[in-house]
This record gives sequence, C-alpha cells and structure tokens, in this order.
Amino acid sequence: MNSQTPLINKEKIRLREKSLKSGFKLLSVKKGSVIDCSELCGLVLVCVNKGRIRLLVGTQKEEIFSAREMFLMRTGICMLEVIYNAEIVFLVLDEGWNALYNELKAQYHIIPKNRFLFHLPSLEIKPGVSLFIENLSDETVFRHITRDLQDELRSLLKKCYSKRVLLHFLALLDDGVSDFYDFINRNYSKYKGVEELISLSGLTQSTFNRKFREYFGYSPYQWILARRADQIKRRLTDGGDAIVFIMRDFGFTDASHFNRFCRSMFGKTPTQMRNKEV
Repeated sequence: MNSQTPLINKEKIRLREKSLKSGFKLLSVKKGSVIDCSELCGLVLVCVNKGRIRLLVGTQKEEIFSAREMFLMRTGICMLEVIYNAEIVFLVLDEGWNALYNELKAQYHIIPKNRFLFHLPSLEIKPGVSLFIENLSDETVFRHITRDLQDELRSLLKKCYSKRVLLHFLALLDDGVSDFYDFINRNYSKYKGVEELISLSGLTQSTFNRKFREYFGYSPYQWILARRADQIKRRLTDGGDAIVFIMRDFGFTDASHFNRFCRSMFGKTPTQMRNKEV
C-alpha cells in the first residue's frame, strides 16, 4: 500500500459511494475502528493488505479475515471491525465481473455448490495481485477510469488462480443469488410478515424457506427480526429522531410494546439506549 495513504483514527468510518474514486477506496485504519458499508450498493471486493478485520453481518454472523486475504461481500448490512491496524482496498465491482463469472460458469457448465451468503469464500492474495494493490494510490486511481483498473485486476486474477477457484470465489455474482437477495432487501421492510413476502415472491412456502436458509443462513423470521433490531438500534444510538417516531416507523403501536421489544433484544429500554446507559 502506498505509504502516503493517511491513517484514519476516527472510531467509526462511513463509506459512501461518491468516496470511491474509479470504484476504488484505499484506507489505513487503526485497531478498534468500525467501517460502515451500509451506504454502498452491490458487491464489493475487500482486499486486506495488512492487519486483521472482522466482518459483521448484522447481529447474526461474523467472519475473520487476515492480511493477504480478499473476499466479496454484499453491501447493505455489513460492518467491518478492525482487530489489528489494517490497510484495506475496497472495490465496487463493475459489470465486467458478471461477464467473467458467466464466462467461467459456461466453461464448466456448473453452478458452484457453495453459494451461501453466510459462508463467504476468500482467496489468498498472491504476489502479482498484491503488487497491483500495493501500487495503488489516490493519484493512480484518479488517472484511470474504473474499467481500466478493473480490467487489469480481472486479468491478474485469471493469471494467478485456476478457473475453478475463481468460479467458486465469484459465486455471489450468480443471477439466482443476486435476484433473490435483492428481492428480500428491497421488500422485507415494506410488509408486515413473512407470509406477505412469500406471496409477493410467487414461490411456494417450502421453496421460499429453503432458498432463504440457503442464501441467508437463517429462517426468514429469524433474519427479519434481527435486521429490524439492527435498524432500530442504529436509529436509537446514532440518530436524532424522537423515540416515538422510530417506534411508529417500525410498526409498534404503543410504547410498552416497543419497550418490551428493546428489553428482549438489547437488554435496555429505548431511553437507556438513546442515553447510552450501561
């Protein structure tokens, strides 16, 4: 990583789409920092050049990634916690990655068995890819359009890894995964229960539940409950909205019901969470 990359010492870093120049973002982050990726869209390639990080998927899942390791993640519900001082490159994937995945899939005439969103495959960053990452700087990124740099990285991956390994690594790009995942994230908060989601999807209940467990690792009810809890916690602790507005936004009709929910999920009342009481 370029030695001039500034060390960020803020406790919480929020990545925004406009901050990714040509699709790339280089960060040097201190131990204890939290990187919020919820405002990014689509799939992001995360390359850990140095240090160690923890991927947090809501309150339900965590995975550890170390130096010289890269992985794909879906944005929207992911946070990254820095365990040891880290240097990280983020890349929002362009359409060329879908073409690469479909090319690999057509050659093997198979769909990777491991498409689970909750069992993310990772790759060791080999020397050729590592050199590409280390040579990146803000100046380098400014001088290129995203396709130039992403084409170069795709070519490097094809040289450094076997086609089967790449096919497995890029499995989150599969249309079946993307369509179902995006459908859930677009609609889960708009409807009162799982039954309405199933009806909207056009799938049978058994097929919907099977696909949901396959892609998300949990039952629809468990996942939606945890996701709602994540959003409520963020609104209570980070935002300035009145508690009564947050309560109504999430469909609670009275304060006692909302208090019981927060006590059962977080061990605190909404007021205690707003005041950050221990």
